[in-house]
Amino acid sequence: MSQIEHEFYQAFQVRDRHALHRAAALISERVVDRPTYTREVGELRSDIHTLNDTTRLGFEQMERRFEQVDRRFEQVDKRFEDLIGQMNARFEQADKRFKDLMDQTSARFQQADKRFDDLIGQTNARFEVQTDQMNRRFEDLQRSQGRQTSLTLWFGSAAVTLLAAMMSLYQFLG
Repeated sequence: MSQIEHEFYQAFQVRDRHALHRAAALISERVVDRPTYTREVGELRSDIHTLNDTTRLGFEQMERRFEQVDRRFEQVDKRFEDLIGQMNARFEQADKRFKDLMDQTSARFQQADKRFDDLIGQTNARFEVQTDQMNRRFEDLQRSQGRQTSLTLWFGSAAVTLLAAMMSLYQFLG
């Protein structure tokens, strides 16, 4: 401190020595000596390096955790994609089974339609044959009845004529 006072005394005109002493005391209180300054700066640098290392470690841990989360998401994505693939395969199998079932059903319906058409054709053929047979029988019946009817009419008119003649005779004779 006395060195500071001496340097100020040499550099400035001093009117009051006590004021100079007080200024030197204030300055020396406020100024840190070099070893303390060096020690405190060293501690501060050490603290900054420690803080930097701690921050770096924290970021590295966070990065590792993010990488783990990314791997988990990738695993979940892969499982989801596998599940979607399995579901698509199942849907494709179900679609194929449904298509095969529809094809089988369609084939059965086509067979049933063919059998029905064949049955209708056979029924129509039988009906035509039976209709032809019935028409022939009816025509034969009409022809035979036509002869019987004409004979019946002839016998009927002969009987009426004979009866009329007999009644006329009976009235005339009687």
